[in-house]
Amino acid sequence: MKRFIAILFLVLGLSLAYVLLGPVRTIYGIQSCIRQGEAERLDHYINFPSVRADLKAQIRDRVQAENTLSFEEPMGFLFSQLSTQFTDQMVDGFLNPETIASLINEAVPENTNNMNKDSEGTWNPEFFESSETVQAVLNGFKFRYLSIDTFEVVIENAHSEFNQARVLFERKGINWWITQLALPEGFTFN
Repeated sequence: MKRFIAILFLVLGLSLAYVLLGPVRTIYGIQSCIRQGEAERLDHYINFPSVRADLKAQIRDRVQAENTLSFEEPMGFLFSQLSTQFTDQMVDGFLNPETIASLINEAVPENTNNMNKDSEGTWNPEFFESSETVQAVLNGFKFRYLSIDTFEVVIENAHSEFNQARVLFERKGINWWITQLALPEGFTFN
């Protein structure tokens, strides 16, 4: 009986850990889709319709706030309509699996996936270089659970225009999806 209870607690603990590590699994899934050139699988990890709709609304609000022309003037009204259509087309064209994969493939060197075959059984210097890179990346982000179903990543880089931008993950069952990219408060389109 004690063994059964111990196994039950172990299974429950591992199940909880699996669910709570969902955002990490999502990021790893996105990374492996990109490295393997399977952009069509990105929609298993990113809820593109939700991210697009939210980003369009944010951009429209910012453009309207920055618009110096009065909407009562004919040119101001025309500008607001054109900027809305342009924004929607731009976001739709940019936020799709193929575009994101191609942008990341251009930014990531080809040899990042290669292992040093000669150093089997010894310490791999590429491992230490990559772990330092991972640590540098982690220092630029803040991670936290907002609830059991919501996880947030905040960019913390005072030198970036995306400082305080947020990426929101939401849990659906045992899987996590990126559902929102929130631009920082002071973000402008200059």
